[in-house]
Amino acid sequence: MHGNIDPITRDVFQQQLVGIAEEMSMALRRAAFSSIIWDMYDYACGLFTPDGQMMAQAETIPAQLGIMSTALKHVSAAIPRERWKPGDVRRAPAFVAPHQPRVDFQMWFLPLGRRSGRNRWFDALVVRICERPEIARALFANDPFDGRRPAALRVALFRYRMTDLATRRATGAWWSRELRGVHPRVYRCGQREPPQYF
Repeated sequence: MHGNIDPITRDVFQQQLVGIAEEMSMALRRAAFSSIIWDMYDYACGLFTPDGQMMAQAETIPAQLGIMSTALKHVSAAIPRERWKPGDVRRAPAFVAPHQPRVDFQMWFLPLGRRSGRNRWFDALVVRICERPEIARALFANDPFDGRRPAALRVALFRYRMTDLATRRATGAWWSRELRGVHPRVYRCGQREPPQYF
């Protein structure tokens, strides 16, 4: 960000980031099997820059956040960012903490946002693909628009499963994916209403 940003815009932007961190926190809590998470809030969620600087955190017990910046720097050094992008099903999942920074992995949690009716981060991603495709393109291994700005977007739903050992040995694929359908809603780039896919 530039140093000449006005205080109101800065605060609005900061609250949006905090809102995303809180949404991550709620999704994690709903998916948890441990009472340590959903009763005691003994976990942490935060948003970080690619170089490991924290931008926002959720209101939980933030003990783990102290090491996250350092951990992210080490993970980024050990696992190049291009390997975080969606792509080849033959690529093995990385076992790291913080966990799974890949966009496709984060999309697996979209159904957890159904209770609130929206997943703001996904809506923001859809809008950003329309408005600033050059920025959004960096998140994906392949550019389906060949550098052009899309006119509209539709979401395809896939079911991913880890393959069994025999399939992995035969094909090299860690994942199998099956097209489950195409979302009926079409988001036309530039429309005023948010996408509200999930």
